Amino acid sequence: MRRLFRWSLTAALLGAALPTLATPLRYAEDQAPGIVNPLFTTTMVEARVNELLFDGLYTDNQDLATTPAVLEDAQVDPDGMGMIIRLRSDVFWHDGTPIQADDVVFSIEAMQNNRTLSTEAGRVEWIKEAVALDERSLRLEFNAPTFHPQDKLFFKLLPKSQFTSTAVNRTHPFRTQPIGTGPYRLDSYNDDNSVTFRANTDYRNGVGIGELVLREVADKSYQAKLIQYESLEALVRVMPQDLAELSKSRKIELYPYQTNSWWFLGFNQKKAPFDDPRVRQALSQLVDVENLLAPIGTGEILSGPYVKSSPFYNHDVAPWSADSYAATTLLEEAGFTRGDDGMWSRNGETLTFTLTFHQNLETSQKVVINLQSQLRR
Repeated sequence: MRRLFRWSLTAALLGAALPTLATPLRYAEDQAPGIVNPLFTTTMVEARVNELLFDGLYTDNQDLATTPAVLEDAQVDPDGMGMIIRLRSDVFWHDGTPIQADDVVFSIEAMQNNRTLSTEAGRVEWIKEAVALDERSLRLEFNAPTFHPQDKLFFKLLPKSQFTSTAVNRTHPFRTQPIGTGPYRLDSYNDDNSVTFRANTDYRNGVGIGELVLREVADKSYQAKLIQYESLEALVRVMPQDLAELSKSRKIELYPYQTNSWWFLGFNQKKAPFDDPRVRQALSQLVDVENLLAPIGTGEILSGPYVKSSPFYNHDVAPWSADSYAATTLLEEAGFTRGDDGMWSRNGETLTFTLTFHQNLETSQKVVINLQSQLRR
């Protein structure tokens, strides 16, 4: 997520190189964050703000390689059932106090506490116990042998001193007065729904941009106009319809970046006819995925639930290509026949299905309508 924010923040950047930027860098989000507490992250806006304010034990570099963030070293047990972590001595909370092992233990236990109802609980469910050994050292015990546990230790850390219990409520004052160890501090919520962040001068790596301003601009097309009028320095995302116009400007740089998200069509494999892999494959080969992507931009076609830069992506498995002849053959093999009206049926039942999707997400509506049109044809 840190890499996603770093690249998305510079998606359309005006002016000089970032380290020499003297004025605030203003960037647009569809809406201001409703809450700033990593325990309750529900939107990408909140996730990006978390990247500014908080650290995890590990982060990733530009090559998506797991890299230590606030820890100095770690030793994983030979059997993979636990690890010992030692924290860096130069990491401080925004109030000036050093991060301690108790803070890490608290963060894990707060996410695991059922009364907290944390949206991030799944990130730590594999940890059986966290115990502080001294001020800078702690031990993690796992529920099962874990290969390279470092890849799972990206969750954000909270200061124990700001809470009285691991049962944290969403309405806790921390949500508007967050304290982290990240490169920025939350300076103010402003009357126009913007949020101002100032550089953390104690940050161990140094921060080149002194001030960031998150502006709430709901209309993405209006965001594109604001950056052309030099009322913004950056956009998180440029819509396909605005790319041509923005690319004409010599003052605007467009940076493509890879997100760790994907679109998929999931079938209920316990329900006929989707319990038959021939039907699922046929429907997949009736879809032109490149055309399906057209309303929302560009992307890579995947063959499984990982991005291609993931170490878990299987490059030996090719995605299905659009092939109506192959799809027809598969449906006939599955017992379907095509009637004069062009509809496929089996045993008197027409091949129909209902697809559910997030109705409030505009891009998903465009994709679903496109998908419906392709399958009808």
